[in-house]
Amino acid sequence: MKVLFLTPLASARELWGQYERGGGAYFPLGLLSVAGVALKAGHQVELLDVSTLRTTSEQLEQKLVGGDFDVIGLGNCYTSLAHLVFRTAEFCRKILPHAKLVVGGIHPTLFPNETLEVCPALDFAVFGEGELTFEELLKYLNNEGSELRQIQGLCYRSGQEVRCNEPRPPIKDISELPPLPYHLLDIDSYVPPPSNYKRLPTYGFLVQRGCPYRCAYCDARVHGRIVRHDNIDKIIGQMKYLIQNHGMKGIIFHDSCLTINRRFSVEFFSRMIDEKINVAWCCYTRVDKVDPELLSLMKKAGCWSVSFGLESGNQVSLERIHKGVTLAQNREGVRMAKKAGLQVVGSFILCLPGEDEQMSRNTIKFAKELNLDTAVFFLPVPFFGTEIYEMCKAEDALPEDIKWEDFKMWMDPTNPIYVNPLIGDKKMVKLYNEAVSSFYLSPKTLMRSLMQIHSVSDLRKYSKGFISIIEIIKRRFKQVQ
Repeated sequence: MKVLFLTPLASARELWGQYERGGGAYFPLGLLSVAGVALKAGHQVELLDVSTLRTTSEQLEQKLVGGDFDVIGLGNCYTSLAHLVFRTAEFCRKILPHAKLVVGGIHPTLFPNETLEVCPALDFAVFGEGELTFEELLKYLNNEGSELRQIQGLCYRSGQEVRCNEPRPPIKDISELPPLPYHLLDIDSYVPPPSNYKRLPTYGFLVQRGCPYRCAYCDARVHGRIVRHDNIDKIIGQMKYLIQNHGMKGIIFHDSCLTINRRFSVEFFSRMIDEKINVAWCCYTRVDKVDPELLSLMKKAGCWSVSFGLESGNQVSLERIHKGVTLAQNREGVRMAKKAGLQVVGSFILCLPGEDEQMSRNTIKFAKELNLDTAVFFLPVPFFGTEIYEMCKAEDALPEDIKWEDFKMWMDPTNPIYVNPLIGDKKMVKLYNEAVSSFYLSPKTLMRSLMQIHSVSDLRKYSKGFISIIEIIKRRFKQVQ
């Protein structure tokens, strides 16, 4: 079958909000993985990353007409982008009315029935990990597979009804999935945000699936809570491919906690050193999943930056959101990483349920005390299915007419979905802007940033990031006036 994978038609503003001038692009890793399975099964596969390439509707129409595809797989369906995916599906339906349209991702996993009900243009919704479900669906559409109702992890239309089959268990051994088909991408188009790279080109990787933690603001339903690691030989092979064929100089590990399994981490980082994978990489991890020895090994293996979800400067808030760490552990984790010679990114959520204005200011103060290289601030985004959504709902602090596009405020927090009753919406936005401007305009942060500029490429990188910060600061001064 002829299969086309698509990301949604979207502008930079729709994707990045107020950070559009400092935004960037990552590999569509989920789509790539499903495309790899379809390729291995013998189908004719193409992937058009519409969002990254800034493909116009006219160009997409030409692609659809010229390709005359049997199946179109739509990805990157996060709740905040669901309306864009639905809009793209409707566009595809008009151009290729005979094609079967399939959507997958976080949003369809949370709301498979509603996804098909809201968007009549879609034929199928895949929920959970999509590789095996999509493979079986293609067999069915090619008159080779079992009945539609037997395909696990699939939601479909039956006459006027929408039906969902039983969930598919997480893939036990993800190393059995084929290597990602990078040749389907226009790789030169992928430049991540400036905070995520040291040298270009830098590309994204996932080496594991699953997260056992139960943070109140997160829902781990797509990959589940059982952690599964990819085969190290396979990972190293894909790294070497990108180095040799595309000059890769950096990696972003998108895993929610790269160092969750210390034994795997030590073996993996040691292999990177032995195989001379000379790239600068950054990752996300937790303060309770690092130690001086491991951080030193990470540095030796090429790590230049780690990101910690520090979240709050209030212990009671850390406990309320089930972060599972203390303020003391957060301080110690940052200290250890800095001592190992790594740059540190800390993320924080201001105005959490139960917090008043002073508690939010505690978080701002805490962020400035930690000697962080980068601080990322958010206002609470109560995604459906998370515990924090229930907390906000219990406070009667959510609007009744929430739209999917409202959730993009995690990148553009000028109109909070959740209004903390102890603070108010205007004060929440003011606190957010104050956090960003007071952190990045502090003499300590400015001096630290200047000391990290050693080349023209460094200057370009920091200039791009600073431009997006200036946009927030300008808004703050407008509010004051």
